[in-house]
Formats: sequence, C-alpha cells, structure tokens
Amino acid sequence: MKKTVLFNELNLRYPESFDVMSEEELGKVFSCRAERWGIKNLEQHMMFSVTRSGGKGILSRITDSKAVASGAGHQMKKTLIDYKKVYNIDQIICGQRARGFGFSFMPINSDVRQMGELIVFKRQNHYYSAIFQSPEEIFPSVRGVLEDILDSFEPAA
Repeated sequence: MKKTVLFNELNLRYPESFDVMSEEELGKVFSCRAERWGIKNLEQHMMFSVTRSGGKGILSRITDSKAVASGAGHQMKKTLIDYKKVYNIDQIICGQRARGFGFSFMPINSDVRQMGELIVFKRQNHYYSAIFQSPEEIFPSVRGVLEDILDSFEPAA
C-alpha cells in the first residue's frame, strides 16, 4: 500500500495500482474548485478523490455531514448525465459519523455507465468528501478497494 498525508491533517493508504492525479486531471473531471486530491487506476477505470471544505466559517459549525452530502447530491443531479441516487450510507470514518450515498451516471463521451459513492465526514472544522467511482459492471467486485481506503483514514501526527 502507498501512503500519503492529505491537507496536512489526515493519513491515508491506497493500493499500489493507483497513481496520484495531477491538478489538471482533477480539473477535467471535477467542476468545483475546492481543495482536492485524487488517485486513479487506469487499468480498471477506478477513481478516488477527497475534497476538503469548511474551516473557520459559521457554516462549518451549524451544518452536518448529512447536509453537506445532500448538497453535493443536488449538485450532481444538475451536472451529471442520467444521474440516479441508489442508496444511503451511514458509517464511521476516522472516528466520526460519515453520511453519503451510492449513485450512478453516464459520463460524457462514454457509453459505460459509472457507479460511485460519495461519503462525507467532519473532522475539527473541516468537511471531507470522498468520492469513489468505477464502471457499474465491476463496482460490486471493486467496492472492497473503497472500504480499504476509507478504513485507512486516521489523524496525521
């Protein structure tokens, strides 16, 4: 497993088969301009990214991970082709309650339907939104990769 420190706050491990995405690659895939880090596995067409938002503003103190995930879902519905929310997620990541959902969509310039999960958790005053996606047909067999990555989150020293 490879290791990294995200935003000087979280340790994360991920499989050797993934490579870190450049800012240019992330910009082509994601429309928001948040602090983002991502990895990809070109062989299996999988991608995982983490966005950090919030901080010292009042919004980070008065909202919760469920509301942040819901807002992201509304944005995805507006921007993704044939977007469908499939199921809800409620789990613990890095000792915090994480909320999110599974979703599917059709990517631009592709005829291969994608399946993914968006999971949001809060640590201190920041929200972390993790997105994992792969072709829908292999998603059940590669979902364990996502679980391994999420289980590896821990506070940086």
